[in-house]
Amino acid sequence: MLIQGKNHQRVFSMIRDEVPAGPGVYLFYDVHGNVIYIGKSVNLINRMLSYSRERSTGNESRTRRMVYDIGEFAYYTTNSELVALLLEDGLIKYHSPIFNKRQKEYAEYRYLSLTKDEFPTLKILADPTDLNTDGLFGPFRDRYFVEDLLWVVREHLNLRTCTDPVPFRNSMNYHLGYCVGPCRGMISHEEYAQVVAHVREFLEGDERLIVEKIHMEMGKASARRDYERAATLRDRIRFCGKFCERQRFIHKFKTRNLVILDHGREVYRFSRGWLTEIDDAADSVVKSLLGRPSKPTSNDPRFLLDRANIVYKWIRQQKDGCEYRFDNAPPGVVSRDVGLLKRQP
Repeated sequence: MLIQGKNHQRVFSMIRDEVPAGPGVYLFYDVHGNVIYIGKSVNLINRMLSYSRERSTGNESRTRRMVYDIGEFAYYTTNSELVALLLEDGLIKYHSPIFNKRQKEYAEYRYLSLTKDEFPTLKILADPTDLNTDGLFGPFRDRYFVEDLLWVVREHLNLRTCTDPVPFRNSMNYHLGYCVGPCRGMISHEEYAQVVAHVREFLEGDERLIVEKIHMEMGKASARRDYERAATLRDRIRFCGKFCERQRFIHKFKTRNLVILDHGREVYRFSRGWLTEIDDAADSVVKSLLGRPSKPTSNDPRFLLDRANIVYKWIRQQKDGCEYRFDNAPPGVVSRDVGLLKRQP
């Protein structure tokens, strides 16, 4: 539903009269019809009216500027937090509102990708349009986490660290045992391809090989009474387990069917990352929008990675009764999505 107002005072008066108290997603527009902010709430009217209160310090000056620019608003009601999350995320990516921090955070995420070189290596990507890559892994909130992850991969799986298309530098990492030495001709293409396969498996959520290697090193450290090193490796095993739990979910989310259940009843069904079904209690507007085939905002591979991360975090936050399972996706499934909605009059 779209409500128009001549100024922001008038808009908030209309919010009091028209907006319900349930969960949903709201959009604020300027007087020219441009979306300037998108948000979600479990109580739409309370959240939307909160912007009418005076704020005087710090970052709230940004909110005051946004409130001053409001010329109209729209809202969608939903019957669940997850649908609201997906609607908010898709709408933010579609409209890129100037006052949404979420869009800025999304633009600042970092990703890892294997290069397509003769001897592939891992690259940190901010721009996913780089064509010399093979797969994208993430999202990661900051570069420092990615660099720590790279160190784990290279120390225990021995992928080359140099980023030259053709390795030619005599890297010190080879002498330290952190690289298999393609620059020195110490490994064949076939053998190196196996190293790359192990790295890919780890980034897709299979930590078994790397954990086995770390366990062996931890045993050696303990045998020589290097307990500090052993403790570091123990923490690294925990890190790998936590990291791979998320990566397994993201990889399956992109490639298979996900069914989310509430006390044994199917509530949501995704097919290769796109929401295809919700239960009969879903809001009629959302259900009608679900029935329209839609496309991603672009061919940007980050879209599904970010969506998978949103669903994963939501599932982890749920209490008793919420379960999920992955089924094999049947061929020829038509992707449908509630995340990309245009303005409704």
